[in-house]
Amino acid sequence: MAFIIALPEPFCNMDKQRVLKDFTELFRRTYGVNCIAAMHHNKTKTNLHIHLILSEREELKNGIKKIATRNMFYDETGKHVRTKKEILDDMGM
Repeated sequence: MAFIIALPEPFCNMDKQRVLKDFTELFRRTYGVNCIAAMHHNKTKTNLHIHLILSEREELKNGIKKIATRNMFYDETGKHVRTKKEILDDMGM
């Protein structure tokens, strides 16, 4: 199960890593489920929200934590495009 949780604007001025960690831990303790979460925002960092995924399964002891980076794609003229598909041809090249 997954949730997207919008955060009030004052959270934009707080330590985002701490907010994410505290929120995820509170949810885990309150509902007794394993959780993983990511925080996202828009360019001006005002639309702060958490993507929270929960599972009743036990967490792997040697799990791998990944931190996603934002990928930026540009067409041949240097214009920013949202996805890689926008700059590929029909053959995917």
